[in-house]
Amino acid sequence: MSNSGLKERMESFERRALCGGILVIAGLTIEVILALKTAFAIRFSHGEPFLESWGPVIADVFVALGVFAEIYFAQKARSISGELQRQSDEIVALANARTREAELKIAVLEKRVEPRIITDEEGAAITKKLIPFAWTKFSLRHDPAAEKTFIDKLIEVLQRANWTWQGFGHLLTLPLGDVGIDESALSGVQVRINGESTHLKEAADALVGALVKALGSSVSLAVDRPGSSPNACEKDKVHIEIYRK
Repeated sequence: MSNSGLKERMESFERRALCGGILVIAGLTIEVILALKTAFAIRFSHGEPFLESWGPVIADVFVALGVFAEIYFAQKARSISGELQRQSDEIVALANARTREAELKIAVLEKRVEPRIITDEEGAAITKKLIPFAWTKFSLRHDPAAEKTFIDKLIEVLQRANWTWQGFGHLLTLPLGDVGIDESALSGVQVRINGESTHLKEAADALVGALVKALGSSVSLAVDRPGSSPNACEKDKVHIEIYRK
C-alpha cells in the first residue's frame, strides 16, 4: 500500500478512536448524573455518611476527567507531531534541493576542467565532413595553457581531410569579429575567418558543425569585418583559436 493510502487509514483509525473516547465520556457523564441522583436520595433519606454516599460519584468524576484528559492531550500531541513531521519534511526537501544544486554545480565544474578529447571515431567523422573542402588552408592559434594532445589531434584530423596546415600563430584576443567566443561555450574553441573570405564561409561552417558534434559543446564562428583592424585575420585561410578551458 502506498504512503498516502497508509496515511488515510491512520487518520480514519484516529477518528474512530476519538469517537470511541467521546462515547466513553458520554457514558461516564450519564453514570455521574445517576450516581449524583442516587447519592442525594441516600443522603437525605437514610442519612448515610458522606464517603459512602458520595464516594462512587467522586470516583466516576475522576474516571471521566481522566478519560477526557487522555483524549484531549492525545489529540494535542498528534497535532504537534503532525507539525513536527511537516517541518521535518520541509527541511528534508530543502536539503535535497540544495544537494541537487550542489551536484549540478559540481557537474558544471567537472565539465569545465574535463580535458577536451577527440576520439578516433569522432576524428573520422570530422575528416569525412571536411573532405569536400579539401586543400582549405588553416592556421591554429592557441593559449599556452591549452591541452597539447587535443591540439595535435585536431591538426592530424584536419590534415587527413587534406586541409593544408599553415602553422601556428599567436592567439588573437582582438578583434573578436561579429561573434566573439561565448563564455558559456565550454569547448573553448573558436573558428575565425575574414569577412572578405566568402569562399571560406562554407568550409568554416562545416568545421564548426563537426567540432560541436565531436566536443558536445558550442563552438563559435567569428567573422572579422573587412578593414576593421590591422589585426584582422588573413583572408586566404581558416583560423582556429583554442583557449584554455
